[in-house]
Amino acid sequence: MTPTTLDAAMAAFDRNDVSVADALVHLTGALDRERLLALRVAGTRAAGREAREKVAPLGSAVLLDAFVGEPLTKAGAHDEALAVRLEALARTPRWDSALAARVLARTSENLRALGRLDDALALSARALRFMPAEPRVVATHAAALEAAGSAADAAAYRAWLFDVGVGKTVLPGEVGAAERDATAYAPDLGALEPLDDEGVARHLAMTYVDLGLVNHMLQGRRHAMACLRHGVPRAALGTLEGYAGGTPNATDAGRWIGWPVGATDYVATDALLALVEARLAGTKVERAAKDLGHRLAGKRADAVEALAKAGRADLAREGLFDRVAYVRYRAARALPDDPIVQRVRAVEATLDPSMRCFSSETVPDGIDVSLAHHGGTRFRQGRAEIAYPTATIDPASVDLHPPHVEAASSARSKCKVCKVAIAAGELRLRVRHKHFPVETYYTHLRCAASGKHGPLLGSSKLERDDGPLLRVALRRTRLEVPDRAALLAAMAG
Repeated sequence: MTPTTLDAAMAAFDRNDVSVADALVHLTGALDRERLLALRVAGTRAAGREAREKVAPLGSAVLLDAFVGEPLTKAGAHDEALAVRLEALARTPRWDSALAARVLARTSENLRALGRLDDALALSARALRFMPAEPRVVATHAAALEAAGSAADAAAYRAWLFDVGVGKTVLPGEVGAAERDATAYAPDLGALEPLDDEGVARHLAMTYVDLGLVNHMLQGRRHAMACLRHGVPRAALGTLEGYAGGTPNATDAGRWIGWPVGATDYVATDALLALVEARLAGTKVERAAKDLGHRLAGKRADAVEALAKAGRADLAREGLFDRVAYVRYRAARALPDDPIVQRVRAVEATLDPSMRCFSSETVPDGIDVSLAHHGGTRFRQGRAEIAYPTATIDPASVDLHPPHVEAASSARSKCKVCKVAIAAGELRLRVRHKHFPVETYYTHLRCAASGKHGPLLGSSKLERDDGPLLRVALRRTRLEVPDRAALLAAMAG
């Protein structure tokens, strides 16, 4: 039954009775995917209504949100969009932190547009309990606070966005006095909604087969949040370290549903990693468990098996939450009686044998995501192959990587221009490589003002549209830059 009120939608959301098969239907169901993408890109009321007719039989939260709610919202049809988002919310798995935060936040936006400010604020606050360091979720909550008359609180959330470097990316205006004077929001990992054994089992089963987020940085954050919500913070740390140190890309399926990899993904991953590191600071790891954090998956899997044989299942079970399916598979074989293993296997029994990890008879080799950026991504289920169109997606819709002024956290970084170490606490310019954004470069502000940083830094489009990188960064920072005028003058010359 389609919920007609917010209370009914939230009650269904809280029941959390969404199977993995239902959560996957946007990837596996029979759909005219080319037409749906065209409708999402069109962004009109008529497009949203047509898309609703096409996706209604499947009842997928992802389809309703991305292909119906999104064009209706773009068209300003917030009343119709809200009805769709309530339906999506009722079908959103609470065990999927990323989707839960996304649908809650977007429903909040529609409520705010309709003047239902208390409801909008409640939903945006709830979204933060699933993804507290997600820039667009934080921005949605800031907007709800502002609309509700809590200007000072809203400024604190916007201040955090400017501090991590994406304020201009996700907010409508420039940094102002309110943000400069505010004490920035501090994401709270202690306020997360807990995730029970059944919920984490469904998450683990879904993680292996969700082609929409394979190789996506959001996959790392989603998995880390499941680990944190279930009380396995060290697995969250390993996951985030792995994703922050790689160069992931969105599959065609991820781009098709509107989840490309952009600047906010890198910022959100780094921010969440810093939170987890702070939470675990000072905690000791037993010597026997050291290799559970090894950078090589094979070493981690060997450590799990050794601990299981030594009777240390309490330590070995961390491997069940590893970021790599191969490690989870070997952990499941080493700990067959673990309650999580039994629950995941029960969930996997409802899926096609090719979609199983914990109960696979052979080493799982993952979903085929070859040629992900060349129209070749396929979801293989038996003999069926499903392609995900992306040709009409505007590349400009993907976030650029903005330059950012920050205080150096240590004296370990060296200036890209003069090669001299940047002192701890000194202001520096941080820019990601425009082709390999996992690589970060730093320069002294005076060196950045010289314009000698070369073509490896930043985004050529940002420089072409907005001028020198340092000038862009100075407009976006809320930090006090003592020699701002001299730096701007140097760039003007």
